[in-house]
Amino acid sequence: MSQEISKIKDAAGAYRRWALEARKEYINLRLRQDPEIRGLYIRSANRVAKELRQLGLKTPSSYLRKRQLVELEAALRAEAEKLRGDLEKALDKYIEQAVDGGAGYSQTVTMDLLKKAGIGTPGLKSVFASVNRQAVEACWARTKKGLHLSDRIWKQKEKYRDVMRDIVQEAVATGQDAVKAARTLQQYVKQGKQSLAASYPKMMERMGNRIPGDVCHEALRLARTEMTAAFGEGSLAAAQTSPSYIGMKYILSSSHPEFDICDYITAHDSGLGPGVYGPGDEPAYPFHPNCCCIATPVHEQPEEFVKRLKKWKDDPNNDKELEDWYNKVYQGRAKDAQRRRAVSKARDDQKALKTALDKTEKELIKRKTEKAIVFADDGTIIFEKSGDKSSVSFEKKELALFKGKTLTHNHPMGTSLSLTDVVLATSANIKEIRACGKYYRYYMKRPPAGWSRELWNDTMRPIVEKHNKNVRIEFTEKIRKGKITMDKANLEHWHEVWSRFAKEAGIDYGREKW
Repeated sequence: MSQEISKIKDAAGAYRRWALEARKEYINLRLRQDPEIRGLYIRSANRVAKELRQLGLKTPSSYLRKRQLVELEAALRAEAEKLRGDLEKALDKYIEQAVDGGAGYSQTVTMDLLKKAGIGTPGLKSVFASVNRQAVEACWARTKKGLHLSDRIWKQKEKYRDVMRDIVQEAVATGQDAVKAARTLQQYVKQGKQSLAASYPKMMERMGNRIPGDVCHEALRLARTEMTAAFGEGSLAAAQTSPSYIGMKYILSSSHPEFDICDYITAHDSGLGPGVYGPGDEPAYPFHPNCCCIATPVHEQPEEFVKRLKKWKDDPNNDKELEDWYNKVYQGRAKDAQRRRAVSKARDDQKALKTALDKTEKELIKRKTEKAIVFADDGTIIFEKSGDKSSVSFEKKELALFKGKTLTHNHPMGTSLSLTDVVLATSANIKEIRACGKYYRYYMKRPPAGWSRELWNDTMRPIVEKHNKNVRIEFTEKIRKGKITMDKANLEHWHEVWSRFAKEAGIDYGREKW
């Protein structure tokens, strides 16, 4: 650790105090984040355990029966979804704090240098605020193996639900009652797989490698990596906005276990010193999951840079680099702030719409008759109408409200979007049409060029009719051979049609399991 501090001081020079404060902020974030993430899992396991005990009270013997395991499955789905939401909120908070912490160093350096040169900075804070917001957005937009951060959080939710289900089922299969099964769950989440091996050897032998050693491990690794990436993103974004920025210094962590890519990157010298990369040449950071290497911006030392600023202030032609910075970065960023606010609002609206849809569709699937609800982009309900068991009808003046909006409705039979649904979407130019049932939520999104009657009649309808015919023939044959039931065929028919249609027509269609 002392070696790391010495290297940070050397890289920062006269700005060492601010650089060390930034490092301290990073460490504090790491120390707060890990127990908070683990706490989410422990509290979730405690809630599931409570549900298990309550189910056990419904039977004289306290042993769970098949019907109660079905009830528990619904509780596990709900709990996994809550965990996903809690993880997303926690990561959102730590990403914002990490970006601010990483950006603080270069922001402070820049403000101090301009102040010493007698240059006013009335708009500089808003410029850096815009840079920070952009850095946060970049963290959520970044993909790894084609998955955004929200997708990777979703995968953690699915894995958690599967693991909890497996443990409960195995606990029941090995003769544990509801109370013991609940205790097993809590013990596993708090202490890991090894703690169960001693207490329940037969159970662990049956499960083998089906459950991870620590159910929190991947979530913790994800959180650490993304927080480090956010800190680096904030450091880089603020540094590249500063006129005194020379390059980014990458310092090998003292806890680095073995030789890998980190050693190459931190030792590479392109002329600015070992591990220092000039503006635009900075490598992607962090270098691997759980990477603890340090990214520290390198700035021109204050005395010489303040002299440059004063000369430029007297005559902008004295320093072309500073004049370009003022016009392109300082002035340009200020103008860009308004556009960034619009992007931020769009992101907030998207989250609000998703929340509104989740809440609404969970209520819709309880209905025995159809109901349609139309949402604006910010999640506000602008129209709703009830129908009968299989349809909702609309008047012409009502259809005019649907253009560019999101329409969701329930299918009591649980089937996918009907042909009538998609015809409605194309004729009313609906942005996204959705249908929700007992098992799945289905969606189809408008293509970038928009819907039109001509597009539907001339291009899309023939494709749909072709796949509808083929699926009907295939499913009829499967029913005849006993490979699929009539109910299953009815449930899956239109989903299969739309899946094939979407692939051929390039339309965004899919379904999500509850």
